[in-house]
Amino acid sequence: MRDRPDAEALIAECRRVLQEELAPSLQGEARFKALMIANALGMAGRELAAPTEQADGAAAARLAAALRRGEGHGSAETYAALKHDVERRVAISNPKALKGG
Repeated sequence: MRDRPDAEALIAECRRVLQEELAPSLQGEARFKALMIANALGMAGRELAAPTEQADGAAAARLAAALRRGEGHGSAETYAALKHDVERRVAISNPKALKGG
């Protein structure tokens, strides 16, 4: 068993301190860079929190190979698989986009 806090908690706290405590005191390019780093930490934290995607990765590789062979174009299954993959990626990179905000 690992000690607490775990990696997700550490990343979340680093992001919070950077975004809420340090960035507001910065200006210009330094503030932009601090907020960019906070955003990257948020993405890393969400990626760590996401379930293991090995099965999805294998399924995506099979789908890509089938599409390269010209199979599955226009099918409901292909659309569903692509939609699932995009939603999974957006949930990590920009979860607000999935909520319409």
